[in-house]
Amino acid sequence: MSVKIDRTGSPLAESKAAPYPVQAPRIVTDATTVGQTVEIGLKFNAAVAVSGGTPQLSSSIGGNPRSAALASGSGSDDLIFAYTLQAGDA
Repeated sequence: MSVKIDRTGSPLAESKAAPYPVQAPRIVTDATTVGQTVEIGLKFNAAVAVSGGTPQLSSSIGGNPRSAALASGSGSDDLIFAYTLQAGDA
């Protein structure tokens, strides 16, 4: 898996309602082998209280759509999402 993260829109160009992301998503824990977990961090301008479900962060790995589930960070300004590599990802 590449550590490059692409984004399609600028977080600074559009109007926002707080809390909103203030940095591009980043790789917190890298993984290269099937079964290992990649952690992706998303930093916000204010604390985010998550309730009523598990947020998902959509991504694409090798052209395949993937989703990382919220792993930690509710109540903070830094949410961590986790995705376990599958065959064809690494």
